Amino acid sequence: AKVSQYAGANLHDTIYSQAAYSENIEDALRSGFLALDEQMKNDDDMKDDMSGTTAVAIIVKNGIAYCANVGDSRAVLSVNGRAVPLSYDHKPANEKEAKRIVAAGGWVEFNRVNGNLALSRALGDFAFKRNPKKSPEEQMVTAYPDVIRMPLVPETHEFILL
Repeated sequence: AKVSQYAGANLHDTIYSQAAYSENIEDALRSGFLALDEQMKNDDDMKDDMSGTTAVAIIVKNGIAYCANVGDSRAVLSVNGRAVPLSYDHKPANEKEAKRIVAAGGWVEFNRVNGNLALSRALGDFAFKRNPKKSPEEQMVTAYPDVIRMPLVPETHEFILL
């Protein structure tokens, strides 16, 4: 619970404080998710916490929606009444995710990281982020988000659900 509460209270500020924010929203989202994860990992109250959380964030700027996610929280855009995904689930059974997990020294069993965690990307879950030879993006479970950029069309794009 600590990880999800901390993320909910601090992710937006961490993204806005990234150097890239004024120039490149996509980079700011990616670096913001990683920076928040690092903050929690270095926090005495959370570094040994076994929990993690999924996260999805949307920034709308200059008529463009930028969606970042880790885990299986979803964002969906309504286009003329049809649901268009702005995020995709990060599951260990996904081939790309499984390759990263194995390269970091883990395995996928029962569609779970090391037979345990049902997500391949998350904030927290530090027990799966301990390979000293791998960058944060290369860990079994990473906080590195996928980012989707979607130009908005006011006539057909009605709303976004998170």
